[in-house]
This record gives sequence, structure tokens and C-alpha cells, in this order.
Amino acid sequence: MERNRSAIGRQTAAWFAVALLSGLACSACASTGAGVTARRADDATAASATDPSIPLETVDTPVPTTEPATTEPPATDQVTVPPTEAVTTTTAPPGVPGGWRHVDVFPNEVFPPFDESNWTGVPSPPITTPLADGIYSASVLNPWTASSPNTLDIVLQALVPCTSLPADSCLDTGEPFGPNELGLSADLVPMTIPLDATIGVGLTGFDCEPVDALGNGADMAALLAAFDAAYATTIAPALNGPTDIVGALNSSPSNGFSGLGGACGPDGFSLVYHFGDAPPLLLQTVGYPGIDANGNSTGRIPLTPTDVIHLDTVQVSDGVMTFYFYAGFYS
Repeated sequence: MERNRSAIGRQTAAWFAVALLSGLACSACASTGAGVTARRADDATAASATDPSIPLETVDTPVPTTEPATTEPPATDQVTVPPTEAVTTTTAPPGVPGGWRHVDVFPNEVFPPFDESNWTGVPSPPITTPLADGIYSASVLNPWTASSPNTLDIVLQALVPCTSLPADSCLDTGEPFGPNELGLSADLVPMTIPLDATIGVGLTGFDCEPVDALGNGADMAALLAAFDAAYATTIAPALNGPTDIVGALNSSPSNGFSGLGGACGPDGFSLVYHFGDAPPLLLQTVGYPGIDANGNSTGRIPLTPTDVIHLDTVQVSDGVMTFYFYAGFYS
């Protein structure tokens, strides 16, 4: 599946900066992405996947981390959230089945719009406690860390009709906005989700072709931890060394990392991570460029797991919540 993030960055920038991956875009991905876009368009009417569930917990607004003044902060999904009331709950929904279950396609409305387009669909309900049934935009607030492996800090935004938002909130082509064209609300609500069997997860990965699968929060926690450990052992030590680690892993796969598979085959500069039955994770860079105050390179900065696995939305059905993540191709 091809995903063009420039439209998402434009919409989110109306409220604050959400930095995106600034690493090297893989050339091989660019050669395969167009076909993936067509596949997504063809599947736009496909049936929705089963919706699992989530409890909501009281959280404090996290304090954004300040990067050292001498290093350009790496692009992540981190955002700064003004103080606001967090989403809370006192009830526990039923458990969500574990184990990755591959599906043909996810509902199109759980993905952000492509470049030069607006969200479309049904507006989100107001963000309340508990969340009402509907779809909400979601972003990672603080990167996942091994020191807190079973939780993830996020922020929610409601999808609102473009006709109800201030100017420049939606892409304006000069034509009247359609009744189903949506933009993002200015209100951001922080939330901490448990990565356990009480929430559902949908993940799109990529290895020559897109791969969609459903699991639960515990499955996602295991994938994040496995990637983090494999990256720390295999890639991080070589980031600033003489070894072309990407080329080396294309030639000799190790610790879950390899080149593209299937009909695409290894190309020498694309890198994919596999873990069990989880969708494969596509790395379009293996580290961020570090730049000092004078514009000089300070080497490459390691990735966090949520630099690779991005959160897009949460869908609620009958009080059951599924968080949709994306780890595929970005143009």
C-alpha cells in the first residue's frame, strides 16, 4: 500500500508540528508504490474488519521531551499537547483475541487521506468518556520504550466537517466542500492505551506487497519489543560505522532483517523486518541524520519502534476499540 504523507503533515500542521521521518526514502519502494496505491483504490469498498476493544485509563498530560540544543531533533510522531482533560474509564471491556489474523483489506476510512485530498466519511462523535462509536484520528505522543513496554501515550482528534472548521483547516480547491469532506479538530485529547488483550490492533505492513492483519495490544507490544531488541543488536551499532548494514542484511539476512521478498527480491538498499506472523515492517531509513547548530553532521540517530510503526486512527464499534497502525510504503 502506498501512502503519501504530505497531506497529513499539512493538516496536522494547522494545530502544531508533527515531525515525519526525515531519513532516506528507499528507491525500491518508489518503484513498487504506484501499484499499491491502485490496490488501495480498488479495495475502497471492501468490507470492514472485525472491531476488537479497549479500556480507557486516566492519564496525566505527558511532558514533551526536550532534545539537546546541539542536535537536530529526529522526526517522530511526537506532538506537544496543551493541558486538557484526559480520556478516562472505570469499566473493563471483554478481552480481544490474540494472534495475528491476516485479512484482505482494512476499511478505507481508517487511513488518512492521500496527498491533495481531505478526509472523507462520517464525522467523529465528540471525544467523551467513554468514547462513542465512530472513527477518530490518533497519533503517538511519546515514543514506545522498553522501560514502559505495555503502554503507549497517544493523542486523539475528532474528524469534523470542513464546512464547520476555520479557513485553511481543509484543502480548499475553490469548490464547495462536499458533505462528507472532513478535517481535524483543534482539540487534542491525551490518552494512555494499554498494550494488552483489552484493545484491538490493525497493522498494515509491507514486503513487496502490503500485508494487513488484526491482533490485540499484547501482539503489538511483543512486536515493538522484538523490533527494538533486534534493531539495538543488529543495526544501531553499525549506524555510524564503515559497514553498509543495509547492503549486508540484503546479502545475509539476520535477526529478522532482510531485503524485500516475493517478486521484488532483494535490491541491496531496501530493508524489511519480520517477526512471527506479524505484518512485515518496512524501514525506509535505518537512522535519522544528526545535525549540529552549525549544520554539520553528527552521525545518525537510532530509530524507536514507533518511528517505523505509525498510529493513524482508532475505530470504536459497540464500545470496542481497534487502533490502526501503518508500517508500509510512504512516498
